[in-house]
Amino acid sequence: MLFCGLFWCASIPFEDEQFDKVYAVNSFHEWGEALPGLMEARRVLKPGGLLAIVEHPHGKLDAKTIQEIQNDLATQISSAGFDVVQYTNRIQGRTAIAIVGKKQKTNS
Repeated sequence: MLFCGLFWCASIPFEDEQFDKVYAVNSFHEWGEALPGLMEARRVLKPGGLLAIVEHPHGKLDAKTIQEIQNDLATQISSAGFDVVQYTNRIQGRTAIAIVGKKQKTNS
């Protein structure tokens, strides 16, 4: 099933463990407090499911700032019960911050 929708990240209107993947593209910076949204994404993902977050920062950021943002994202995703499996700060030549987390198969 493919579903594309617009709704509040902390209240996803689906039952538990319905999706293999959840994407947040250019929206994570709007979430406010991230943990409730990350926990909600974890709730609707099947065990082993993937969460991908991609942000294209406005303006120029130096490599140190991009790495700090990426490290912060990794910490937040880990705190919500995901294993960080991949991250990058370049996509097709544009500056981007992208991170993929995998839902752990057991509750922790």
